[in-house]
Amino acid sequence: MVACELEQKDANAFPGVTLFTKRQAPGMKPTAVYLPPKHPTAATKFDVVIWLHGFYVKNHEFLFHNDPARLREQVRDSGKDVVLIAPFLGYEYAVGDTFAGNYNVSDLATASWGERYLEEVLGALARFLGLSSTSIPQLQIGKLIIACHSGGGNGMRNLVGNLGKYQGKLTACWGFDCLYGANARPDDATFWYQWLSGQSGRALEIVYGPSTLPQSVKLDLIGRGLATADGNQAQPQRPALKNLSRKGRSLRPVPGIWPDGQGQRPGPGLRGSFHDTAGR
Repeated sequence: MVACELEQKDANAFPGVTLFTKRQAPGMKPTAVYLPPKHPTAATKFDVVIWLHGFYVKNHEFLFHNDPARLREQVRDSGKDVVLIAPFLGYEYAVGDTFAGNYNVSDLATASWGERYLEEVLGALARFLGLSSTSIPQLQIGKLIIACHSGGGNGMRNLVGNLGKYQGKLTACWGFDCLYGANARPDDATFWYQWLSGQSGRALEIVYGPSTLPQSVKLDLIGRGLATADGNQAQPQRPALKNLSRKGRSLRPVPGIWPDGQGQRPGPGLRGSFHDTAGR
């Protein structure tokens, strides 16, 4: 396996610490890492947000420099002490009425992929931080959040059950316009309902746009006990899932999300979730 090494960029151009895996040492996935100004570099235990991007992302540096999601800005402006870890999942783009490229999240579904990936990135981060100290720190994850946008929803679905020793650290999943899996087996609404109902279920927040409306509404109705997984009215009405809603913000339409499918960009709701949830 190719080694994973991190290098710092934008030291004088953006507050906090911005790191990218070296192109000759990307590890399992080329990755972008951001430590906001509030994060003390001497800290050895911290909360982590894994960001799974969608289509139209050209490379791992594009995630922080060019992507309209403005990930670093969202974390910085939230004032939360979280470490953002964003793997590059491939570049997919529109060609006429179809898509082309190499976007792929199938490997995230392999057993303990999340544990191996996080161990690799944490190891590389520890080695980077150790350059300015007398020893290499032993880093630990406090709370873990998985967040995704658009096509990254399939990656989040693959990853939630494959975190290995970090499974118990998972606090929440955030999905921004990501429930496209109407033809998956089971479909996205049923999968997330089952995940929320199971012992490993944590909180789930979904923000939707027009093209993910059907699965999002279905999940909302099932979660509130008003419908069954096959879309029929629940008779009698079942108890609602408490972990599907976060401060009444779940499953709400967000102005600013583009209405053209996998290429949509997160709207203002992305900032809301970082402000309200991360680092608590």
